Amino acid sequence: MDNLKQMDGFVYRLKPGYSDRRVGSKVYVLGPGGTMHILDNATAVFLWDTIGTVGKGNIDYLAKELAAHFDVNLEIARSDVADFLACLETLDVLEKIPGGAVSS
Repeated sequence: MDNLKQMDGFVYRLKPGYSDRRVGSKVYVLGPGGTMHILDNATAVFLWDTIGTVGKGNIDYLAKELAAHFDVNLEIARSDVADFLACLETLDVLEKIPGGAVSS
């Protein structure tokens, strides 16, 4: 839950130079210098697509979208989103930008 507090008030967007390729239900995230990450579950792919469609996302926006799409509790969705964003941030795929609301 510490991730949630640290992530409030930030917008996340993909860093320049990243793209994706799809093979079946998997998304291969391709980065500069030949790095590659594989998103191989429905939640990760949905969140990746949601960030890509809007161009950015904050934890509240992404959690609401995830909760509606998968019919899960909003707090569970927030926790899942926080884990996903933290993972992509650790992999240096996302930029963390202070402030800014996200609208669809």
